[in-house]
Amino acid sequence: MEDAILLYKRKFNHALEPLKEMLVHQQTILANKEWLKFVDRTRMSVINQPEQYLGTDLPDKEELTILINGIFQDFLKHHSA
Repeated sequence: MEDAILLYKRKFNHALEPLKEMLVHQQTILANKEWLKFVDRTRMSVINQPEQYLGTDLPDKEELTILINGIFQDFLKHHSA
């Protein structure tokens, strides 16, 4: 089970790479508070419409939410001011 979670995380991280690049670019344009709101809205959009960003091979909603939240937490650790 844990292997499947790691595979999903890797797959989703890769699928979200263009989105994360766009977020990094927006960081140079927006004030920090606005950028953090933008990142959060983006995270919620991925959680609420995962097929649009991640395809159709998805785990259940609870597991998906945990994975997406983790990916965005890691992203913020590396890019937040």
